[in-house]
Amino acid sequence: MVIARTQSGSAKIVPMAPGETWTHQIIVSELFDLSKPGVYTIQAKRFAAGVLFKSNIVRVTVTR
Repeated sequence: MVIARTQSGSAKIVPMAPGETWTHQIIVSELFDLSKPGVYTIQAKRFAAGVLFKSNIVRVTVTR
């Protein structure tokens, strides 16, 4: 199940088949300061329709 937004901004539940994927792009550097070198851990979470959705955890290394 995916919670999608309609053009009016309301939430809409979209059923998904097992093994099906859904992709949504978020430009993390526009939301958080990643200018300092280090290892950052990123996980998207969203609560919608009474369900907490979590993405896989991604670790990003900034070297300069």
